[in-house]
Amino acid sequence: MDDDDVTPREAVAAVLFDPGLVENIFDSFNPGREWQNNARNFRACCQGARNALDKQLTELSFRRREDIADDEQAGILHRLLRRGGRPNFIDICDFGDSTYDYAVLAQKVLQAFVDVAAEQPHSDIAGVTTKLRLRAASLTPDVGRAAAAALPALSKLLLLGCGSKDAWETAVQGLEALLQGAHQGGSDGAVAGQLHELGIDYLEEATALPPQPLAGLAACSSLRSLVVGWDSAPRELLRQLGSLTQLHRLSIGTIPFRQVSELRPLTNLTKLTIARPAGIASAADFAGLPALRYLGLGCGLMDVRGLDALTSLTSLEVGMLLGPEHVAALPADQDCWQLGSKLADTGGGLLGALPPLRLPLPSYPLPPKLAQLRFCFAAQFVEVLGALTPPDSLQHIIACDGNGNFDYLQPVLLHGRHTTAGADEGGGGGAAADQWPALLPAAAQAVARFTQQLGSRWRKCRDVRVTYVAPPPAGWQPVQMASVLLPPPAGWNLPEGPRERGLQEAPGSHGAWVSALAAMPGLGGLWLQGLALTAADLQTIGTAFTGIRTLSLLGVNPRCCPFPALLALGPLLPTLRRLRLAGDPLLISPEVEDMEERERAAAKWGVVACALATLRSFGGVAIPSPDPCAATNSSSSTARALLGLTGAVTLVCGCDTPGGWSEEGGAALQLLHQGVLDGLDAVEAAAGGAGGGGLAAGAGPAVEWVGPLDVQEDESLAVRMNNHGVVPEWDEDE
Repeated sequence: MDDDDVTPREAVAAVLFDPGLVENIFDSFNPGREWQNNARNFRACCQGARNALDKQLTELSFRRREDIADDEQAGILHRLLRRGGRPNFIDICDFGDSTYDYAVLAQKVLQAFVDVAAEQPHSDIAGVTTKLRLRAASLTPDVGRAAAAALPALSKLLLLGCGSKDAWETAVQGLEALLQGAHQGGSDGAVAGQLHELGIDYLEEATALPPQPLAGLAACSSLRSLVVGWDSAPRELLRQLGSLTQLHRLSIGTIPFRQVSELRPLTNLTKLTIARPAGIASAADFAGLPALRYLGLGCGLMDVRGLDALTSLTSLEVGMLLGPEHVAALPADQDCWQLGSKLADTGGGLLGALPPLRLPLPSYPLPPKLAQLRFCFAAQFVEVLGALTPPDSLQHIIACDGNGNFDYLQPVLLHGRHTTAGADEGGGGGAAADQWPALLPAAAQAVARFTQQLGSRWRKCRDVRVTYVAPPPAGWQPVQMASVLLPPPAGWNLPEGPRERGLQEAPGSHGAWVSALAAMPGLGGLWLQGLALTAADLQTIGTAFTGIRTLSLLGVNPRCCPFPALLALGPLLPTLRRLRLAGDPLLISPEVEDMEERERAAAKWGVVACALATLRSFGGVAIPSPDPCAATNSSSSTARALLGLTGAVTLVCGCDTPGGWSEEGGAALQLLHQGVLDGLDAVEAAAGGAGGGGLAAGAGPAVEWVGPLDVQEDESLAVRMNNHGVVPEWDEDE
């Protein structure tokens, strides 16, 4: 094997693939040599291999071990260091082990560095190890002094709170000792001149710093990055952190946005991240940080007005951007998680609290240098999305939280905000078909503007999920009476007042405004929930969205998914990998004994079975044959083939109670599944087949709740992260 053919990354591989070392090992067994020399040469080669391996090890981890005592682990490290091992990173922490006192192990490990440095005074051991990770509760003053003596070149210190209540107090005391130095051998304060990054994370509570540790941090002129992750902390601590003017990067725990003003002295700050902030931020809160390039608010809420004043900002990470009406309707201390996680399900408390959306739509310019934008909630207000004006520099947009739980965009259409009131304004159902709410022209225009502006920069969005949020019914109602969203009126694309000359009037259909989303580059899927769809809508969608892999037509009302009209999807059918269809209108409780109701359910299942059989067997479009000789071999001038749906079909239930599941609900799903399979068997038998279940096996759908769909989809980020370690494409160092 040539040396150029090998690109080892692991330490072991780097040694084993050393051609010179391998050559020496084979040479030591030269038959022409005496056995004694061979043995001595082979032992020398093994020692060389071990020493080479030691030098390749850059990271060492120490944990509580039942089979290896702390003293033995320290002894192994001692011998490794003597042989020339120079690890760059030492990890003495087990996040899940909260019972063991890691301070004892830490002291013994650190003492090994001190001992070898004394034995080899001219070696480079003192300047190699630069990173150390400990449990915060393990950084006692003794461990802090030991670290200062053992690792004078320490530039990165990470401390994990691990839920310990005394972690903060202990870590502060140990940090004070570390920054003061070892007080021996003339190394006082050596670490304070080298420490570049300090992290104290996963804390339940943090308190104000005593004067000495604060003074030590202030005197640490090399400190550039600080992470202090807490669940709660006093404003005084934030004020103290604001005095560390040497900082360039700061990451802190939960705070109310009104306290951000305490950080204004940090004029050198280029990156600021805040975990789950409370309230609503504004651009003015950060205008006093002129060097700020990265603002990470996690799931925080932010007023969209004035963002263009943040002239240095290149990266923005935010839960949700709000317009002035949203800000006025929400309390000043709004819980961001409560709004973001509930908006697409119940409206997040905003149903009936917002005025109807009117034209003309506003325009909100984003920061002029913004290069990447991340939404940490899937649900977003469509009027804000449509009003954002991106700069030319914006090339990367994603919707994804920090854990990768979702990677789709969910524009929300709230009843009364984005729709007419309809006859059912007070809830409770019972409205006639012509009295259901209809989409307002301003909301339809917002979708079109989003696609033209921000959406044109949004590449490879896995799914766009347009969701109508209706008011909850006052009581039980049949599914055909469930609120459903009608399309906007004809001419919804025109401005209010006199019509512009030459502007063509758009038809009053859902397909007309939804099809604008097809212009998003690399869009993977379309999800329509709660919309009253017609065959004409499906035909428009099937023509416009030929590049998507997933189509979802969901909702409680039967009009959300017209099964007999699915063939209108035409050219889209052969390209779909999965087709999700509304299962809620088909559900029936297994406890229902009324024969008439059971017969109606069976009739519905039969309609679904017929529709699915048609899609599989006869659906699709006629396409020219790729064989250039086909025209001469066929009686027609152009040979054509019919392509039907080959992707997976799922009947999705629970859109009225997302994530809801019960034993009775599970039985209802099984009943629905079996009913459709029986219907497919009946279709096969009626067509002259043997009725052996072949059609049911080929065209039979899966039946699932809406909640766990993404966990089961192989293309979702959640699955790719869990199975393949894929992480969101996001530059934390931008």
